[in-house]
Amino acid sequence: MNWDEVRIFLAVMESRSLSAAALELGMSVATVGRRLESLEASLGLRLLHRSSSGTEPTVEGARLYAAASGAAAGLQQLERLAASLRERADIEPVSVSCTETIAADILAPALPVLEQSHPGLQLDIEVANETVSLARRQADLSIRLARPTEENLVTRKLPAIALGLYASSEYLAGRPPRSLALQQESLLGYSLSYRDLPESRWFTERGLDARIRLRSSSVRTLLNAARAGYGIALLPHYLGSQTGLLQIPARGIPPRQPYLVFHRDMRNVKRIKAVRQWVFDALETALRS
Repeated sequence: MNWDEVRIFLAVMESRSLSAAALELGMSVATVGRRLESLEASLGLRLLHRSSSGTEPTVEGARLYAAASGAAAGLQQLERLAASLRERADIEPVSVSCTETIAADILAPALPVLEQSHPGLQLDIEVANETVSLARRQADLSIRLARPTEENLVTRKLPAIALGLYASSEYLAGRPPRSLALQQESLLGYSLSYRDLPESRWFTERGLDARIRLRSSSVRTLLNAARAGYGIALLPHYLGSQTGLLQIPARGIPPRQPYLVFHRDMRNVKRIKAVRQWVFDALETALRS
């Protein structure tokens, strides 16, 4: 039995989709399908029912998945342990997963500080709105906007990100920002997939959902739409205050609380500890200015 094929089977089981598993593994859908067929042939069992709507395990597949998951967890722990023993910065880059604006507008400008304190340390910054798996080492560190609930993770609060409403002078067309009634304006907010975030609930609690003209999961999209005069956008202060937009007074917008998350097996790796401190300092500096 080929372990790589078992790994592919686990990915398909967890995503319930060949295409999603292929994307996660960096393979083509055809390759994933062939490797699954090879695994089924070697075991002499049908593991999955496949259809246009996704995949479902057979009875045999479900039982094998339960057994294989435990073995996979053991191998992943072995990989993390090996990584924790590698202390030289030039062996492997530290991977950080975060949102686009944190990557581009907070971490990127702070890179010279990291280079000065830890010359030669390699970094891999991945932009991801979806939660990555730290157990599978899809990242060493993750900056998340919601407190994680997974086991074996260490969570550290980062400086809170203050938010506000911003619009262009073109949109205001000479109107004083304090004179606006938001119930009569075009608003730009976050996608419905983020409706549980406190700042999204702020719109709902004030009866403003119907005034949202554009929803997006991309803060930069909201920023550029506001700069184009399309409406009033909910933005982090560190972005809105530096782009020529005018702040619209609004009370009670809750700050966004980010968290720095890492697997407990990696907590004593020196290069990861260095990057953890750098991330904290970078956010603190950017949000203070």
